[in-house]
Order: sequence, then C-alpha cells, then structure tokens
Amino acid sequence: MHAGDSVSGERIDAVQGNIVSRSGNRLTVKGAFAVNRDHVMRVHRTVLVDIGANTKVLKTGSLGSVLDASALSVGQQIVAFGTLTAPATDTTPATFDATSGRVRMMPTNLRGTVNAVVPGQLSLNLRGIDRLGIEAFDFTGTGSTSAQDANPADYEVATGTLGLANVAAGEAASVVGFVRPFGGAPPDFEGRTVIDHRELPTMLGIGWGMSGTTAPFSSMNGTGLVLDMHNSSIGERHHMVVAGMRVVDLKTLSMPPTLAPTPDGRAVYGIADGGDIRMFDSFAEFSAALATKLGGGGHAIALTAVGRYEAGNATLYANHIAVLFAPN
Repeated sequence: MHAGDSVSGERIDAVQGNIVSRSGNRLTVKGAFAVNRDHVMRVHRTVLVDIGANTKVLKTGSLGSVLDASALSVGQQIVAFGTLTAPATDTTPATFDATSGRVRMMPTNLRGTVNAVVPGQLSLNLRGIDRLGIEAFDFTGTGSTSAQDANPADYEVATGTLGLANVAAGEAASVVGFVRPFGGAPPDFEGRTVIDHRELPTMLGIGWGMSGTTAPFSSMNGTGLVLDMHNSSIGERHHMVVAGMRVVDLKTLSMPPTLAPTPDGRAVYGIADGGDIRMFDSFAEFSAALATKLGGGGHAIALTAVGRYEAGNATLYANHIAVLFAPN
C-alpha cells in the first residue's frame, strides 16, 4: 500500500492496496507503507478507508461506467484519494477519509489452483490475491446472502469468452480482472485475462553439498543440460516450485529434468565462483563455459533456474540459470 502526494498541484493523499474486509462503508486495506502529502514516510500495513455516497468510484479500462461505493468489495486492489490521518501509536491502523474523494479500482491478480473449468467460468482454490496470502482476507458480506459469500477454497470466476482450452483442473492458474460488487457474488470475480500453468514461472533448485560435484549433469550441450539425479552428492535440496503453487521432488520425476534455453532467446545465465560472476545471454556459450569449468575440476555446489516447465518432457525452458561453484 502506498499513500502520498499523488497528484501534482492537488496536494492530496493517496492509498494503494487491497481491500481485505469491508464493514458498512469502512474498508480495511492492507499493504506495505504510506507517505502523506507532506512527503513523510511511515509504515502503515493497515489503513481503514472510509467511503460514502459522495465517493467517486472509477474502474480502470471502463471509461464511462457508472459506479458507486457498492462496487468496492473484498480482494479488490484500489487507489483511494482523500486525507490520510496517521495513527496515534505504531500498533493502531491509520485512517483515510475518502468520503468526498475518489477510489479507482485497479486490475487485480488472483493466484490459485483450478478446481473446475466450464465454458465461461472456472473456480479456483485461492492461494493469494496480488501480494497478499489468502489468509489475510475476510469475505463476509461479499455474497447476495451469507450462504453465498465468496469461498476462497472454491472461488468462482466469470471468464466470458476467454479461451480456457489450456486451463486444467489440478493445475495452477492466474486470473487478472476485477472483484464483483460487494454483496453481488456469485460469481465472485470478473476475469479479463486467464494465464494457465504453462505460462506461469517455475523455479527449480538443486544442491550438491558444500563439497560439490564435478558431474552435475548426465549430458550437456548447447541445447540442454540434463541433471544427473543419481549423483550421490545431491543434498536435501532437489525440488521445483511449479507456477508458485505445487512443489515437485525432482527425484520423483519419471525422467531426469532437462534445462533448455527459452525459445524467445531472452535470458541471462550465470556462473558464480567466489567473487567472480560470469554472465551469458547465449545458452550455448553458457553450456560451453560450464563444461570447461567442470572439466577443469570445478565443483558445482548449487543451481537455481527459472522458466516455463513442460511436464510431458520434464523440460524447464529457462530464462534464468545460476550455477554456484565451491571456492578454489
């Protein structure tokens, strides 16, 4: 959450963050820090934002839409303009008066695992909204009845005519859009963009202890590095976090994972040896340098990689790989 002198010449405070609960016309908004109109920065993890009948509500990408305060519901990312009052103590929340100000609804990002998908709708087991874990949110009052309040374990997303061919139950997905009006669920969310698991980043990490290994790969060339999962030096770290949701033990894969260059060619690869770090934008040059280092007796102690994972061939198309070597 940010608050500050946001509009040149207007000298007005602004708060940006996600609504984590709503009671009447008071929104509880959580974020990171705030700065008031006098440019004094203070930490305000929680700000209580008051809205009312005179609060002007705008929605990014919906020019001309007629909205009022009822559009503001739990989960929605907002920027509010008004007057910030700092708390009396560090343990109490700041307050923000937007009753005569305005609130802009910003695109909001959902993260979760797909429960089910049908044309025009999918449901998610939510893990988080924007930067906040789902445990931060209280969805009381979001439904047309209490029984229809949004359920984060089965969060209903209207997707309209968006393509869902690659969205599968049990896989991770991300949806960008806007929360439905308070008291207007279900559905709980209007999706504008759906990102399936294939396009979400996967992080791979493996370590070979402080002594390291001279043979971390069973094969290596300019098109791919195949990790040797039978290497006796592998320590406790040998996992992937797929799409930020699912943890996979590399040793349980049906075939050893391959690290390959990303098809678009936009990548950075690195070799760290003590204080010396060599960077490459060519996978072939990176692979050749690795082979030279390992052939000369260098001991790799850890590797991290980030990219798009294809389960069918156990390949991570990496736009980032870093290999750490033991000091000489």
